[in-house]
Amino acid sequence: MRALFVTITLLMLFLLGSCTSNDNEAFKNRIKEAETTAILPAFRGLYAASNKSVEDFTEKINEAKRSSLIPIVYGHYAASNKTLDQYSKRIKAAKAASMKPMYRGLFAFSDKSIQEFNIKIEEAEATTMLPLFRGHYAASDKSIDVFNLRIKEAKAAGIPTAYCGEYAASHFSKKP
Repeated sequence: MRALFVTITLLMLFLLGSCTSNDNEAFKNRIKEAETTAILPAFRGLYAASNKSVEDFTEKINEAKRSSLIPIVYGHYAASNKTLDQYSKRIKAAKAASMKPMYRGLFAFSDKSIQEFNIKIEEAEATTMLPLFRGHYAASDKSIDVFNLRIKEAKAAGIPTAYCGEYAASHFSKKP
């Protein structure tokens, strides 16, 4: 019985490792794909995590440019499944709540309340998590341990640090 349990546990770990490896490779491939397009480097991680086509992502970037959104949030809007109106309302709510500007785009991207988002920001600030990753963590549904593990996996797989937060927060899969 114990041998069966050990065998099943090892099989599950192997399958989890295989899936993670495939996800890392597919994510890196989407980053490389973005490098051959007009997608700006600041938005490539968001594109890779979004699973949107280059055309759809670029179309939403262009829509954001024609709107009242500020450039720093264009990529978050493009990666989101929200309409421009929904996204803009969440940006305004974050601003009214005096949320730090660096987190507003990720807050608007998420479905979290301002209170939920701020609690996760405070949790991240109480750790050694890099400021670059805190907003991505707060927008995600991951525990801090799982998020940090995914950061480490991404770095070990050679994903540039600038894109590790997007990968860690995502439910990335290879589906187009």
